[in-house]
Amino acid sequence: MYRCQALTSLNLSKNKLKEIPTNIQKLTALKKLNLNNNKLELLPESFEQLTSLTHLDISYNKWKEFPEAIYKLSSLAHLFFNGYHISNERLRDLKSHLPNCSFQF
Repeated sequence: MYRCQALTSLNLSKNKLKEIPTNIQKLTALKKLNLNNNKLELLPESFEQLTSLTHLDISYNKWKEFPEAIYKLSSLAHLFFNGYHISNERLRDLKSHLPNCSFQF
């Protein structure tokens, strides 16, 4: 990923991914990331370092729990999380951490 530092958009949907490389934080210019329709269960802690991310689609994966790293993505404007039930309490919490983000569940 070292050579991809200027990458702004990445579509990894429908690749049967089970995990995201822990060195994803090296994609410092990344604004749009599509991870939908994979087999992801967790996001690496380093994911929270994607501070330029504005659009994130993590729909239709195998999440064991809601990825906590998302709370720290302060630039996030659009989050797609279809195929996962989220409680009203969790949604309120998300909205308080990401007040400028629109959500699709």
